[in-house]
Amino acid sequence: MSPQKNTLVVTLASIVVFLAAIAGTFFLWHRAAANKLERARQAIRGAGLPETLADLVRQPVPDERNAAIPLAEAGRLAKKIPRESPALGGKPQAEVADPASGENEQIEALRAALSTPEAAGTLNFARKGAALPTCDFHLDYSKGVCLDLSPMTSLFQVSKVLAASARLQASHGKPEGALADIEVMLRISAFFGEAPSILSWLMMAGMDKMAIKALTDVVAKCPDLPPNALDRISRLLEEHRTGAAGALLTSLDSERIVFGGSVFEGILSGSTSPALVLKNLSLGSSPASFEEMLLTQLSNLYAMPDSPLLLADYARYLEYMTAMRLSVASPERPLPDVALSITKIPKTAILTRLAAPALGSMGKQLTSYETTLDLAITGIALEKFRMANGTYPASLDELAPLLAHPVPIDPYSGSPLIYKNLPDGLLLYSMGENRADDGGNVLGSAGTRDIVWKIVRPAKSASKQ
Repeated sequence: MSPQKNTLVVTLASIVVFLAAIAGTFFLWHRAAANKLERARQAIRGAGLPETLADLVRQPVPDERNAAIPLAEAGRLAKKIPRESPALGGKPQAEVADPASGENEQIEALRAALSTPEAAGTLNFARKGAALPTCDFHLDYSKGVCLDLSPMTSLFQVSKVLAASARLQASHGKPEGALADIEVMLRISAFFGEAPSILSWLMMAGMDKMAIKALTDVVAKCPDLPPNALDRISRLLEEHRTGAAGALLTSLDSERIVFGGSVFEGILSGSTSPALVLKNLSLGSSPASFEEMLLTQLSNLYAMPDSPLLLADYARYLEYMTAMRLSVASPERPLPDVALSITKIPKTAILTRLAAPALGSMGKQLTSYETTLDLAITGIALEKFRMANGTYPASLDELAPLLAHPVPIDPYSGSPLIYKNLPDGLLLYSMGENRADDGGNVLGSAGTRDIVWKIVRPAKSASKQ
């Protein structure tokens, strides 16, 4: 064989060996990623966790029992109320007015705002919806990251109108009606827990906090409160407190199934493109150049069929969501977040790293929500004690007969909630995320705020204690 032919054969053989090595490496890489994904799926099955939406979504609700129908009308009307309207908190709320000085301009403005057809209709349909036993928002989970939650988001406006109505009634010495509207707020927020998604859970927690803020305003305005109404609200808060972690667990399961199915499974099957995924992940303030770079990176890395990178990313996402679920199910509070740190997610797991920041705070959100509910339940017990005995107790231990559960402990400090009997009311609070006693501070950044239940009564009301 001539030297030229020999060189050609060697070159061709080298190319074949090189290509075979690449193919072998890809095969081993793909098999390793596929095995990792299968182990992640088996861990989910082994834990008995839901694997499909059919495991989460309940049967349709008959229209005559479905609160979503009147609530949708309430939301439609609430959207017509001008943003600056006092009915939506656009101006100083009625609780700042002193009833002894008579009706001032603020109260009159609020009364007028709530008398408009839109606000009155919002209140009417909201009360009708809250009286129904169940709710089905007819969410189409098959849309994945494009899931339309607009039927629910409008109810935040509805809750603002209910809170304004409660404050107006309290300003006129009508605690029964004020507490009834707060009860409506709590019943509506409970419906959000029946629609499994992270956003619906966050809206439930946000609406409960809005209701509790309105409740403190009503309690401060009205020293003589109807015990039966207080009991109903306390029971609702207890139900929300008992179900808070479970509702979040279901929402995490839904997030895993919906995101995993629509994004990872979608890209693997070719029914979803990286461009569509990026568009619906809402990167917010990220510059356009960053989005373009990220889209290019996603497209290049996940372009090949059955990409090992995508399989490994999917496996890491399932592992992350399983770890998040185990953390939320833990009785430890506040929830540990070390194992869920984004720094522990490989940089090659692009989609997991995009989803993780929004999910990584859920443990903190749950602890804050549960603590807020504990404070409200304890605060109601303090009011019942005051009305029965003429004064607030010397310590929280005296509330034991009035509580369905032991007096709550501050999850951040491991010590009792901090309670101060003030000349014009009371201050009850948790140290919050920074685990420092800031004296009931509710200002500053999120990490430095205490979580507070505070009642400050005008001099006339305080004298009735």
